[in-house]
Amino acid sequence: MGNIIIGTGAGLPQTVVTNEDIEKKCRATGFDPAKAKGMSMSEWGRRVIGSDKRRMATNESSADLLLTAATEALDDAGIDAKDINLIITSTATDDHEQPNLAHTLQARLGAENLSHAIGLNESCPGFIKALHIADAMMTHYREYKNVLIGVGDRMSSIIGTDFIPLLTFGDAFAAVVLTRMDDGADGYGIISSFGKSDGKNGPNLALPKGGTLQMNHKAVKGFAMNKLEESARYVLTEAGLTTDDISYIAPHQAGRFVIKNSCERLNIKTDKKILTHFKEYANTSQASIPLLLHENKKRFKDKDIIVMTTCGGGLSWGGVVYRWYVK
Repeated sequence: MGNIIIGTGAGLPQTVVTNEDIEKKCRATGFDPAKAKGMSMSEWGRRVIGSDKRRMATNESSADLLLTAATEALDDAGIDAKDINLIITSTATDDHEQPNLAHTLQARLGAENLSHAIGLNESCPGFIKALHIADAMMTHYREYKNVLIGVGDRMSSIIGTDFIPLLTFGDAFAAVVLTRMDDGADGYGIISSFGKSDGKNGPNLALPKGGTLQMNHKAVKGFAMNKLEESARYVLTEAGLTTDDISYIAPHQAGRFVIKNSCERLNIKTDKKILTHFKEYANTSQASIPLLLHENKKRFKDKDIIVMTTCGGGLSWGGVVYRWYVK
């Protein structure tokens, strides 16, 4: 038996915003050219964070973007919405307090009364938490055979005017369809998963009700490097594997320096194994890992070991070891 990803999809806003656009058009605050060693704000974003551009929602709601991602994932999987038994969504930028995004998606897909819908209020670790929950429910409850996971955020709606978040984040949603295969898939799918939280330090990366993102940049950077590495090592150990067994690592797109440092600590020396897209999309919060899977799935071969590792608001962190399945 294995809980297998059989479909992926992306919901990206139409508007592309470059570093230069932010520097020229946005009301960015806090940038000090003297501390940037002569770099412009746009060049600082390119060299330090690693982003050139990102997508920003204009007229698209969270539900709009997620519906696009979910529809594409269902089409890719060859599954009708009415065959989905469980929907799990996660976002920190829901359009409504209630109904939550999971219920909204269920209705817009036309799957009312046919599936259980769970809406999580998470940020960067949301996809890994959703996978963790889905895997447990699929394994222990026979009624959950086909599961749709959809996550993402409109970060542009909550990042305020601080130049670092403006250059760091982008908007995106992504979705995957999982199915439980009872025959012929032993050893495939989710091999191990892990998650932890530290609410005491949650204020280092917080979103006040009705406010904008509050981030202790120095503390969050150190936290991210430590926890991306820790999560990867933990799930590999649980799976009886080592870093040498990794075919690809799909890290949360926290930025160029954080990913580079974390992978060096894991002794991953070839960039060919490290999946990134922060140059094109910046940090898309919890959409970053499923979006990486969506973009790179044609590269994956049967039995490839993919390590997903994440950290972020909560504070929370976690990881998954996944063995790719190809029919």
